[in-house]
Amino acid sequence: MIVIGKLRTNVWKGEEAVVERLILEATTIGHDLSRGTSVFSRVERVVVPEGHESDLQAATAAVEAAQGRDLDEEADDEAGAGEPTDRPDTA
Repeated sequence: MIVIGKLRTNVWKGEEAVVERLILEATTIGHDLSRGTSVFSRVERVVVPEGHESDLQAATAAVEAAQGRDLDEEADDEAGAGEPTDRPDTA
């Protein structure tokens, strides 16, 4: 993980000794991509009116199905990259 922010030291006198604590106020947190890749997907929020819990289940299933299709399409695109085709190049 990579963390960007402010690092502070909080020092106070305890009952037996001086106590010191490091405090990190993070403004940005992210993956360290120097050793790999990462994929970010924004989750759509579903607002459900009171008394419509069954609608929530249907909406959740619809969103999950849509996200599954998106991931399947991306996987197909990546799998097809660089593969030879029967079509001649039209450059």
